[in-house]
Amino acid sequence: VGPEITKSDLVGAFQNLMKDCEAEVRAAASHKVKEFCENLSPDCREAVIMGQILPCISWCRTVSDANQHVKSALASVIMGLSPILGKDNTVEHLLPLFLAQLKDE
Repeated sequence: VGPEITKSDLVGAFQNLMKDCEAEVRAAASHKVKEFCENLSPDCREAVIMGQILPCISWCRTVSDANQHVKSALASVIMGLSPILGKDNTVEHLLPLFLAQLKDE
């Protein structure tokens, strides 16, 4: 599929997987966050991650998940987005998520 279909259809489908009612689905999607983001078109990658993927990660972490598999999957990939997003976005957006994961019980 091309970049337009990816942006218009696959991002929404991935968001749905991240918010699925089954913890196993959320965990599997969480393990693929970095890989999914790396395969986004470079011209829209940062905007899609910041506007659509990070809100899903925050939602999974704060609202929905007491499931340890999902938390573990998210913790293992959050900082992997750092090279994609750069220093400023990492400090402003990823670091707070990562620190919240460390404080989580």
